[in-house]
Amino acid sequence: MNDRKEYSIAVILHATGRARYEGKKERDIADYLGVDPSNISKYKNGKSILSPNNIRLLIKKYGQPVRESGLYLETEICDTIESYIARTEKRLINGITQVLSDYFNNSQVLTSLADIVSDHVVEPPFVFSSGCAPRNVPRVLAWLAENINTEVFIHWYESYLRHMASQSKDDIQKHHFIEPKELRLGQQSDEWQKSMIDQFDNPLMHLLGYYHQLDPTFSVAAPAPTPVTPDIRTIHEVVLTGSPILTMRSDALNVDISPIDLFMKTQPVATPSMLLNERNKEIPPDSVKYLYGALNKAILRKSEVELYLNPDMQYRVKITETWGDDNVSTVIIRRLPADRIVENYTQLQEFFLVSISKATDLKTAIAERGGFLPGVTLL
Repeated sequence: MNDRKEYSIAVILHATGRARYEGKKERDIADYLGVDPSNISKYKNGKSILSPNNIRLLIKKYGQPVRESGLYLETEICDTIESYIARTEKRLINGITQVLSDYFNNSQVLTSLADIVSDHVVEPPFVFSSGCAPRNVPRVLAWLAENINTEVFIHWYESYLRHMASQSKDDIQKHHFIEPKELRLGQQSDEWQKSMIDQFDNPLMHLLGYYHQLDPTFSVAAPAPTPVTPDIRTIHEVVLTGSPILTMRSDALNVDISPIDLFMKTQPVATPSMLLNERNKEIPPDSVKYLYGALNKAILRKSEVELYLNPDMQYRVKITETWGDDNVSTVIIRRLPADRIVENYTQLQEFFLVSISKATDLKTAIAERGGFLPGVTLL
């Protein structure tokens, strides 16, 4: 809808409302403007637009159209809590997948993976040396691509996640990628019959396993980018009426991205220089520091959730999101039925992993504003 049509509709709706309040009819407005009465309904639904002169006449007689005061925002709009949760989960997983796809399809990264696995062997007393001759890179990657699908790797992947989730940062370095006795990968050739990956490369190798879960078709031996739906957000100009009656803040989501959390947690230990304090320097896209920064930007770091109640007793939720360190965006959830408001708000608390506010806090806030509370006796 263009601005002129929208303003025309606002003017005629305001005029007909004022006329009705004064005991007059739409025909009286038509006579005042010198138009056929059937035109009034066309002005109201936008099929016809008031002329500039008729707009001036209506404003002179009935005044400018008036709206509730409120907060002007440029924001996304979600109809329901369910659609917001689905949108946020999709944006999060798509963002992570895109970062991992870009990273693990980088030829230098693939060479680094071959160096990590190594074309050397480990002999007692387990003196380890890493590295891979360029001529052996394709064969090492082929071995890794094959073994990442084995039960042995999956067992390590899951046990590593469980183990590391309970470890302090000081203890993280003690857990090897392949335990010599229990978790050794079952190589298919004698060349790499004994292989051990250094513990400082564990987080990256585990992240490769997670990416393989997101895209089972990906192979380090024949890499190809993962198709990811572009993150297209529609921004609307809105005026949010009413005021917040309850606010909660969160730095987590009820979405399992534990492999990413683990990777981010381990980096200061694995490579202390990767604290991203060199923000003004260009970081090569094949470095783990680059991966850390890219993943950080893809993650929803914190959220402020405000429940609004307007003069018409309609509920809205305003969510201020911070993706990464400084990418701030706003989302409005506009449809929250009054008879399900407690259930809806609890649903948001569960998604944001917030348990500070109780149902009684919400009901108290609603009662103070005169909102409807199902099942409550009004005395």
